[in-house]
Amino acid sequence: MNESPIIADGLVLRKPEAADLPELAVASADREMRRWLPGLANSAAKSGELTWSVVDQATGKLVGGVALSRVDEHNGTAELSFWAAPWARRQRIASRAGAVVTQWVFDRGYDRVQACTDRFNVAGQRTVIAAGFTYEATKVSAGRAPNGVRGDVFVWRRLSGDRPGPGVRLLPVPPVEGLTDGMVTIRPQREADAQSLVECWRDPQTRRWLNQPADQTLERAREEIRRAPGDLLTGQAAHFTVVETATGSACGDCTVGMAVPDMGIAALGYMIHPAFRGRGYAARAARLAADWAMTVPAIGRLEVSAAVANNASLRVIEKAGFEFEGVIRGHLPQPDGPRLDSLQSSRVRD
Repeated sequence: MNESPIIADGLVLRKPEAADLPELAVASADREMRRWLPGLANSAAKSGELTWSVVDQATGKLVGGVALSRVDEHNGTAELSFWAAPWARRQRIASRAGAVVTQWVFDRGYDRVQACTDRFNVAGQRTVIAAGFTYEATKVSAGRAPNGVRGDVFVWRRLSGDRPGPGVRLLPVPPVEGLTDGMVTIRPQREADAQSLVECWRDPQTRRWLNQPADQTLERAREEIRRAPGDLLTGQAAHFTVVETATGSACGDCTVGMAVPDMGIAALGYMIHPAFRGRGYAARAARLAADWAMTVPAIGRLEVSAAVANNASLRVIEKAGFEFEGVIRGHLPQPDGPRLDSLQSSRVRD
């Protein structure tokens, strides 16, 4: 099925050759390749799998590889995998080759191609989006790292009727420097924020009103922060660290999560470190996050709620520009008590 080379977008996709082996061995020794594709050096086409070596059309140098597996002619589906050589990174080799092969499959009457990426493989996620794929689902504990630890896998799809170009993303990337009102800044999370996150989780007031993870260790906080880029790229949530602008100190956490994506409904959550309370930072951070959410085309309604008795949080919600709507009975779980009623408020795009 792939006897003839495919020439497109400055690349030549051809059958693997014995001459590729030395460069394949060098690529396999790269640290990132060992992390995400530990079996690359020993890979060989399996039954029913189609493989291509990707060569730069101008230089003839091997720059990557693409494969199609789970090829189902009856249902018109296949699964795409790819790799780019370390010496060819930042040239969009994998996304270009992936897009070429996907179109090649569609031209032969297939209707759906899927790709899978590790939850923490941010480069791989960006690649599939650039190749035209859209996030579809998360397969929990479906992958296994070289050390034996299991992890989640993201599933992406591209359909024959999808528009050309990159895949659909629900949430844009916020500015790296963050969003600020001069007193408070909310910015993407960093690993150095982990200690502040743990201290927020362990605070008695936070634990009283918010359902926190049972594992409140520093390693758990670091894992939560490592998960954030994947949550953003898949359109599940945008996680921010709240920072005191004058000192640069992390002082809280703020999240805009897609609650009902198909209806354009998102939810806001926030917490402030106990050492920084009483300064109005929560309301400022909530307003910054809400203002940002209202610029996102995929969000038409942003909801936020707080327990009926949580007067401090209710004041934050009002100051952040939300309008009260009603009471949700038994909305908030407690680890050691009955469910709490909450007051729900919202902001809606004009």
